[in-house]
Amino acid sequence: KLDVKQSYKRGQISDRELQDAVWKNVFQGKLTYLHWSKGEAMAPTIGEQGGTLLVRKIPSADPGRVFVGDVIVMKDPDDSDNYLVRRLAATEGYEMVSKDEKDEPFVLEKDQCWVLADNEKLKPKVLNVSNTTKTSSNCYSCINQ
Repeated sequence: KLDVKQSYKRGQISDRELQDAVWKNVFQGKLTYLHWSKGEAMAPTIGEQGGTLLVRKIPSADPGRVFVGDVIVMKDPDDSDNYLVRRLAATEGYEMVSKDEKDEPFVLEKDQCWVLADNEKLKPKVLNVSNTTKTSSNCYSCINQ
């Protein structure tokens, strides 16, 4: 016969349980959430009619946690209240070469990444990268992570 005694009363939690709860809910926030995405940027991967994505939150921008080819949700650099869904195309250290010979190649610096919309029918956006204007097919932005 095993006799187990509780060391706390109903409604109480241990110090370890309290620490875990505070860490998970206050400092990290939700680790996964649902994000509704609508529009043509990620078609055909996500249809223009939209879809719900299950998103894994990453506490810090760490190249070991995200990989080229991953679909990511990021804050819109032009509107911080809006989020964009894009595909990670390159990270720090990648050399970026344009099809246009007039554009100089450049290397993404530490904490920079390059993201693309999947929809190849979209017109290229004009980008301001390292104080020079660049264009790239279906590219959205060169951003700091």
